[in-house]
Amino acid sequence: MDSPRREYRILNDVDAPKHVSPTSLFPHFGQLPLELRLKIWTFCFPSNRLISIMITRPRSQLMQQNREGKKRQLFTSKNHLGNLISGDPYHLLVAKFRPWASVLSSVNREARQAFVAFYRVSVPLTPDEPGRLCLNPDTDILQIQLSQMYARTDALVSFLHDMVASDPKGTGIAHLAMGLNMNDLGHLGELDPAALHPSAAQALKKLLSQSIRAFYACINPGSGARTMFGIFSWPRGSFHQNRSAPVMPHFQSTQSTDFEVLGHDPRPVQKDLSHLAVGVDPRREVYLWRSLLAKYGVPPSTIPFRYLYSVWSDHNTTGGMKGREAFVEYLRTQDASWSKWMTDLKKPLRGERLSEEDHTRLSRDLLDAAGFWLFGPDTFGIVPDVGSVSLDMVEGSRHWKPKMVVDLSQHTPELGLFKLDA
Repeated sequence: MDSPRREYRILNDVDAPKHVSPTSLFPHFGQLPLELRLKIWTFCFPSNRLISIMITRPRSQLMQQNREGKKRQLFTSKNHLGNLISGDPYHLLVAKFRPWASVLSSVNREARQAFVAFYRVSVPLTPDEPGRLCLNPDTDILQIQLSQMYARTDALVSFLHDMVASDPKGTGIAHLAMGLNMNDLGHLGELDPAALHPSAAQALKKLLSQSIRAFYACINPGSGARTMFGIFSWPRGSFHQNRSAPVMPHFQSTQSTDFEVLGHDPRPVQKDLSHLAVGVDPRREVYLWRSLLAKYGVPPSTIPFRYLYSVWSDHNTTGGMKGREAFVEYLRTQDASWSKWMTDLKKPLRGERLSEEDHTRLSRDLLDAAGFWLFGPDTFGIVPDVGSVSLDMVEGSRHWKPKMVVDLSQHTPELGLFKLDA
């Protein structure tokens, strides 16, 4: 029987990638030819990162603009590449990464050269501060969302434009993940391309028709997907603790970014997959995405998509902890909530769906995972054709179910695992 103070066994401890400096293992590194050394430095950079970006505008700035009635002149300046940039005063809220990147880039000029070449896109986090976000469109997945309080869709358009303008190769974004904010894609699709600045419209067209190679529809069912309290949390749901559901390890001001994808989840997850909470019908985001493509004349079938499922953790539950410690603390908080509910309701800790034998077996064999599931495009059924669903039906609940508990036991998800710092 689980308890809030149980010892946590985490799959990431075994299967996540490790990054080390090549000079710490090979004393003759400096004697190798420069070209080979640069390749080794590049090999040390992670081949996959998932980076969450919140686009916002400072509240004080918006209040001042409203008081003075001034509007900032946009699309009037160029960057170091000679490309026109938006000049939009948006801020990018990006949690701090693990420190390996800054350490490697500051070893010497040679390492810095390799770093800048690999992470070729560099955009400022704010208009007035030196901090920058360095990206590699070929390998990074960007999970983008607007701050619902302090940013409008024009800030998203400006950011997308600036990503293209800041890439020496003109790609900007190749792997895009959206859907955590339900209205971002819908509002983006409502914009008339003719009403945008010509440079912004051109950048959006280029992103959608040439740059983006993969789209990920994000599914964030909330922490209730791991501790399901029957009808108190999900329609037609049972009391069930779903410990298989992977958790996105973004805690406080830090996040894990580099990950490794396993071809399939090796854990015994079928019991949990047969009763999985997914929130709003995931096909909705794909429909909105395809509607956006159609608006810019891009055939929907040209960009493959998958569903990215994870429980985005509550940043306020870890008390400033980081890495593995923060992940374990989150799991403890979830277990404590589950135990309290089951005690108050006089139900067994195994819930309503597991037998004692199943519960004992899973307690022994099921490891927790910090990461995400990737499901194929047919997982939730056919996505309606663009134009077959009116906008009011997309926004409302007449076509898409607002909350869902589904049986995905016949589907085998890939599992992305993050590297957790000790």
